[in-house]
Amino acid sequence: PTTNGSSSSNSKATTKTRKNQYLTLDFFQLLVQSDFSRHLCFMCARSKASGDEFKAEDVFAGTFNIVKAGVFYGRYWGCLPGREVKNLHFETCYWSAIEYCIRNGVKRMEPGAGGGDYKWARGFDAALIHSTHYIGNPGLRRAVSQFLEYEIENNVKVTEQLLTRSVVGGRRRRNNNDNNSNSNKKS
Repeated sequence: PTTNGSSSSNSKATTKTRKNQYLTLDFFQLLVQSDFSRHLCFMCARSKASGDEFKAEDVFAGTFNIVKAGVFYGRYWGCLPGREVKNLHFETCYWSAIEYCIRNGVKRMEPGAGGGDYKWARGFDAALIHSTHYIGNPGLRRAVSQFLEYEIENNVKVTEQLLTRSVVGGRRRRNNNDNNSNSNKKS
């Protein structure tokens, strides 16, 4: 079997999935040998074929998260081909993760980069994420740079728009403005 639990004779969809796989068997084997594993939190979806007993072969979807210094960082999500279930991504990546944070006293949850508008609709304020990459190919570097000019401007506008509509973000801004006004009055 392959590392995603399907046999090598499966469809092209499985081959495509393996090609883009970030969390390989080698990755997990190296992870077990490191101290970093104490910061990991996995949320898994599984069939009830084994009843109350947890068996790895029943897991068909899940998310790989990092919990460190009082912050829960959502990172990778995956589901085996053909096993998709409506709303499972949100149950596994958001609702179960929020429940975990509450149960374990984790003060902050960062659901991961991307998808600010749909994450906002689920109660997370939009936040700009900074990232640095080196692109060796000059032509690709130019194309990415041109796209990023548009993308950055658009992301700033969308983030500002979502934050003005946010109950928490709006309250935070009002408090900061009040604090700034009060400090200006004292001078």
